[in-house]
Amino acid sequence: IWLDLIIYVNDRMKVAPYLINEAGINQEEIHKIREVLWEKPQLIDDYIREEDLSPEEVAILISWKTHHIKGIFVIMEYRHDYAVFMNDQADGQVILYGVKGISEPVSSTLMARLPMTVETVLLHFKDQIIYDSFLSRWPVGFGEGMQALFRDMYKKGLEDGILTNLADGIQ
Repeated sequence: IWLDLIIYVNDRMKVAPYLINEAGINQEEIHKIREVLWEKPQLIDDYIREEDLSPEEVAILISWKTHHIKGIFVIMEYRHDYAVFMNDQADGQVILYGVKGISEPVSSTLMARLPMTVETVLLHFKDQIIYDSFLSRWPVGFGEGMQALFRDMYKKGLEDGILTNLADGIQ
């Protein structure tokens, strides 16, 4: 459903001339199209209206449109079921998200020391939080002072718990 949506957005918005090249699917072009999609999530409504989709697919797409968060996150911890993504809101609130990998754990995808800053889009999917297949890692290391600040923020976020379903509390 994700790739079909991306192809639809590209057909409508004419973002990339070649989605598939000799090496397979062109991830750089997919990323550009994905950026357009999240700038104009109403394209999901058009896709639903114009395509022959199952009720389950429609429900998933509506949840993506309604419950998505595009942003910058600090991955703080890899747990058995998910990775903990931390986001500091403008009002000072710290929100923790339990994010599952699409086909494999986030830890297997990134294989890097934490904390780590990433840019992505979090999606609601079958009562879980996933990301939209792109994790753009920021090549930034953190000194002891910044790591201590992140630990304090993380402890503050844990007081409110880890959000594992965007439908329960979209921020």
